[in-house]
Amino acid sequence: MVPHIPGVGVTIHILYLNYEFPPYGGGAATVSYEIARQYESHGHEVDVITMGTSSRCVTSHDGSMHVHRIPCRRSSGHPSLAEMLIFLTRAFLYARTLTTAYRYDVCHAHFILPTGLVAYLLCRIARVPYVLTSHGSDVIGFDPRFRHAYHLVRPLWHIIVAGASCVTAPSAYLCKKIENERDGTSCTVVYNGIDPSFLSPMEKKHYVVVTARAVREKGMHDIIRAIAGMHLDGWHIKIIGDGRHFDELRELCNEEDVGHGVEFYGWLNNRSEHYHRLIGRAAIFVSTSRLESFSVSVLEAMQAGCMLVLTDIEPFLELFSHATFFSAGDPSSLRAALERTMRAFDADGRQHHDTSCFHWSRIGKRYISLLEMAAL
Repeated sequence: MVPHIPGVGVTIHILYLNYEFPPYGGGAATVSYEIARQYESHGHEVDVITMGTSSRCVTSHDGSMHVHRIPCRRSSGHPSLAEMLIFLTRAFLYARTLTTAYRYDVCHAHFILPTGLVAYLLCRIARVPYVLTSHGSDVIGFDPRFRHAYHLVRPLWHIIVAGASCVTAPSAYLCKKIENERDGTSCTVVYNGIDPSFLSPMEKKHYVVVTARAVREKGMHDIIRAIAGMHLDGWHIKIIGDGRHFDELRELCNEEDVGHGVEFYGWLNNRSEHYHRLIGRAAIFVSTSRLESFSVSVLEAMQAGCMLVLTDIEPFLELFSHATFFSAGDPSSLRAALERTMRAFDADGRQHHDTSCFHWSRIGKRYISLLEMAAL
């Protein structure tokens, strides 16, 4: 990055923070990468600071986007608390070095905690304004698994949110939780996005695709229990994902005697030909998730022309109103929704969803306008 000369040109110099960044991390990593790509494609300069797996800092270049991987010896899975603390300390020191050498117009941090803490400290010390993007688990009270951690970090969370020039979240549901937690905060909804050419519908088969990590919050056991009372009549259930409860799903298939109708694929890269072929040919996509702030996988299924069967959680009702909904955690409700959707497909298998409001070109422009306002 070259030193910034105030008042010359329209380039925004952006310091970009996320502990998750491809090839490591989940959906938030992919989302943050695509947003950074939008910044770069519009001629802005981006320095990304993220976790690395080696013992030294590694910097790579992609056009005007520079990715600095901070040495944390991160494992390929979810980072441990120790790895996270190491990252926060080293990320702040590295970012402070960058802000001493270069003038940044704005900092964009993904996750209020942990990375929002680095943005807050830089704002206090180097006077770099910051924009926060929340993804769900970083919002107080969002995930019951973290209730004890939320209690401990609540005061710090409020300080970080109060100092931000702008706070964004991918759904009105998540924005409302942020605003309810801290009076006076105004949260801006900016959807997660998708490339308009990412997926295309193929000739549809009698496939029901379920994609998720096999953890309790995703409710994947419900699909097995739902089909246990069904006559599949040529329909095939295809489960994509991994996680600590994946073996339990296989055992449940045997217990419910539905193994003949269920295929497990493990984790598939969503850019792989195999994934595109499965989702493109699927007639129906099911999400059994009980906890979401958005869902990129549902967005991908929409683009692939799948009929949607989703839990009746608030973000899904808000974002995907044309879907068939069932009561979260209720296999009998899911069974009824599946049977209705299967009949609808057999009657008229055509399905078209308009995903234009989620295209990255639109989402990128929205973020750029927010960063421009924050940098004033």
